Amino acid sequence: MRKLLFLLVGVLVAFAANAQTYVKVPGAHNKWDQFNGGIQPDANGIAKHENLKIGTGEFKILIWDGSSNAWYSTGNAIAQNEWIKINGDNNNMTIAGATDNQEFNVEWNTNTNEIRVTPVGGQPVEKTYKLKGTFTNNWNLVDLPYEHTFDGTQGEQKYGLDCNGEFYSGGTTFNGTAVSYKIEGNNGDDKIAANYKGKVRFEVKDGTLYVTAVNDQPVEKTYKLKGTFTNNWSLVDLPYEHTFDGTQGEQKYGLDCNGEFYSGGTTFNGTAVSYKIEGNNGDDKIAANYKGKVRFEVKDGTLYVTAVGGDEPQPIVEKAFYMNFGQDFPFYRKDTNTKAFIQFVYFGSDQDYYSGLKEMTNTTNGKEFVYRYEYNDDEIKNLKDVKFCFETKEVQDGNNVKKFYSALDGGDWDKSRLADYVYFADFVDGTGAIARQSYITYKQARGVRAGGIKELYVTGDRIDAKDANIQNSETKGLNWNPATPMVLTHDDGVFFFEVTHKGQDGDIYPQFKISYLNPTEWHDLNYGANDKPTEKRLWATFNMALIGIDAESQWVNKEGNNSDISYVNGVNGYTRFTVRRSLPYNYYNQYDWRLEPGFGNIDKLENNHGWIVIDTHEECQTLTLISFDPMPSVNISGNDVETLEIGYENGVLVHDGNADHFKACGKNGHIYFSTVNKASAKVTVKAASESMVTDANFTVVYDIMQNGEVVSRINGVPTNLDVDYIALGDQIPVAVRAKYTDNTTKLSFHSHTSAGTIETDVKLAAPTLGSNAHKYYWGGVEGNKHNINAALMLDYTKPESNLVSYADYSVVANGEEVEAAICDENLQWVKEDDQMFYLGQNINEYNWTRPNDGDSYSDKNNWAKIISEHKTMPIYVEGVHQVEDIANVPASEFHVTGYAVYPFLVNSNAQVNAQKAGARRAAARIEDYSKFNVVNIAVPTEGSMPITISAGAVTGIEDIVAEADGEAEFYTLQGVRVEGELVPGVYIRRQGNTASKVYIR
Repeated sequence: MRKLLFLLVGVLVAFAANAQTYVKVPGAHNKWDQFNGGIQPDANGIAKHENLKIGTGEFKILIWDGSSNAWYSTGNAIAQNEWIKINGDNNNMTIAGATDNQEFNVEWNTNTNEIRVTPVGGQPVEKTYKLKGTFTNNWNLVDLPYEHTFDGTQGEQKYGLDCNGEFYSGGTTFNGTAVSYKIEGNNGDDKIAANYKGKVRFEVKDGTLYVTAVNDQPVEKTYKLKGTFTNNWSLVDLPYEHTFDGTQGEQKYGLDCNGEFYSGGTTFNGTAVSYKIEGNNGDDKIAANYKGKVRFEVKDGTLYVTAVGGDEPQPIVEKAFYMNFGQDFPFYRKDTNTKAFIQFVYFGSDQDYYSGLKEMTNTTNGKEFVYRYEYNDDEIKNLKDVKFCFETKEVQDGNNVKKFYSALDGGDWDKSRLADYVYFADFVDGTGAIARQSYITYKQARGVRAGGIKELYVTGDRIDAKDANIQNSETKGLNWNPATPMVLTHDDGVFFFEVTHKGQDGDIYPQFKISYLNPTEWHDLNYGANDKPTEKRLWATFNMALIGIDAESQWVNKEGNNSDISYVNGVNGYTRFTVRRSLPYNYYNQYDWRLEPGFGNIDKLENNHGWIVIDTHEECQTLTLISFDPMPSVNISGNDVETLEIGYENGVLVHDGNADHFKACGKNGHIYFSTVNKASAKVTVKAASESMVTDANFTVVYDIMQNGEVVSRINGVPTNLDVDYIALGDQIPVAVRAKYTDNTTKLSFHSHTSAGTIETDVKLAAPTLGSNAHKYYWGGVEGNKHNINAALMLDYTKPESNLVSYADYSVVANGEEVEAAICDENLQWVKEDDQMFYLGQNINEYNWTRPNDGDSYSDKNNWAKIISEHKTMPIYVEGVHQVEDIANVPASEFHVTGYAVYPFLVNSNAQVNAQKAGARRAAARIEDYSKFNVVNIAVPTEGSMPITISAGAVTGIEDIVAEADGEAEFYTLQGVRVEGELVPGVYIRRQGNTASKVYIR
């Protein structure tokens, strides 16, 4: 076989070395002519024929080996710019997409029998694939890729492919199994099988058509609540709780699901409401005067609105015995339906264990095992002892064995208040199971949880620990004394502390307990600080609120199996920590937490050091021992300010939202901005590295918050954050919070919130003012007095700055601040009643027009921009004086302050961009300006400009003298009498003793 292969290779080499190739096209009278004679292949076996005018004609390859001809062709149209396999075939082929007389280069690979044609000059023709089909509206063309859903009712559907005007099909039928074929010719009808149901995708890749079924994943539904009680119909995530105090009156709400709004037309007044999310049937409401906390949540497409009263479905009863069986109940219980009982033992009676049992009621949903019995006064007369019991898993003589807890045997109980405080299950060597009376009522204990756990308390042995909120703190009282525990403070429901276990001391390992109740606090509240508490009752109170592992499979007695997360050794139980695991907790597991070398991957704690996180959020409720510090920190450095062109249309929008107004806009109209400034800052997040998180088999998501609201959510660990559209001169808190998810248990915990402030210190320069010309002007007669106005002309020099600023001014006349107007495009002074006053200055270049409501705003309406650009500030002040004699007007003192107003585009929840490293990202294009507003920072001139107009006659009318009533006379504003027909303009009209100003149109 090996010899035969060598011989075959030798033959091919000889053929390639001696063969010559020809390209032949049909010539006159259908004869075949060959181009350029024979071409011998190069060292790579490629024979290249150049500049062949094949165009739209037919051609094929001729091989002459010295003795005979061999023909090669596909018999079809071949694509340009691709190597295409062809075989011995005497049929003709054409070039897809070619034009008449177009020239091509033809390459023939004699080693692989492949041909490639490329156009001569210019770019190759881009292939455009389109789909034609009976299902696409009568064989119309549609662009690829394309998806179409068939419902199985149309019967068989045909389709084909169009490539630059050439039609292709493969003669295939799609019935749900993927179809693909090279686009090389028209081999028959392509079809979608009759009765096929589902979505089909058509796409072309590398000259091949692929037809595949699309398995659509359902769109993940995100439910958010909108309500008048949630800050003007803002969206909030579900589940959501809100407390109503009954003072707001009726409140409305609705549900948003992926942008669709739903309501059920229901009113909640304390009775639970639920409805399928299927439409908008009217307003949902919270009844007026309703008081209390309401919970909104969605389950299986139904909205549930319920009153929140902790997590107990049963009401709290004042005259009742409460017993917390704690860990013993789930450990010994027969099943979840096991009953609990109470037994009263009276003085002078011999009552056996199984007589007089009264069934108790479960008060909770399984997070704790607290049972209640409502008593009457007769039942507790002459009472000697109270016993509690429940059925165990054991069976003797066909009956379930009951486990009894005696309050009398426990001692340390206050008989005068025997039903006030919760009893707690305990076990004492030599005494057996007893019921200890705590220092807290059940109502008080539930109130602590319902109001949110504010502190946790830790006590134990052989462990150094410190609260993360206390810098350089010393070890707190971890000495198995519930009266002096280490106190943990929280950050929005998350508790965090560092631990270092000190190793084994004989058979003692680092162990501790965690409770949300401080027993001394409740002793002092219910008994007073002067009453000495007993250690046993302190423990009963502490144990009422233990943070213990939840899942039964993780704490049942499986002694000897070292892979278990927890372990029970006889009566004294403990739970082994597993490093890098998030576990659920409950409020009854009184087993100790243990850090035991050799178990739970404790060796993964570097230097025996770790971090414990307890997340009390309802969606988490987890406890985690982690091998790295999960708490991020933020450092905010620097700021950047730049200009931004937004156009007047958006300038009007952000102004209408919440913009600061200019001082001089009362007379001249509001100012809008086409160009604004944008301030930003860079936030560096220091956090556990991605490798640490990944190695621990966790994923992490970071929430970036401003003003208490999430403004950005980032998967993975961000290194740098760019915060855009902040208010300059403000301190804006930026907070970062991580949420870690255990990939094994699928449970999560949050980090603390790390916050910083953005302190912007950009210097904003002031403008300067210069004095120019100033005059009095007559303002008409009112009664028997003349109104005297003033015209002030100042030079305005805008500050040197890379930022955009606009001019503004304020005027004090004779000691009082007054409103003042500017001039319009008619070289006139303007006032609100549209009377005009000539200034006598060449200000035609201003071309200012007062903006009118409803008109589009442009540069010609922006008086502040005009002043900034033209460096002249012409101000008209009305009502400076009222005088009887216009020839004797008193002097006036004016003080004008100029301002450079810097507008900043601000988003109260500033835009946050995350980046791994490198330069600042450009701010994303703003799609919705409704969340933005403009903050104008006005920087005044250094002092005001003093201006004095001396006493004397008023300019332009000093020659007007009052006469008797007679024919009207007209004068220019300069006092020149006008004879004949009046041209449009402003004149002084005198008739008799009355003079007034008129505007002739």
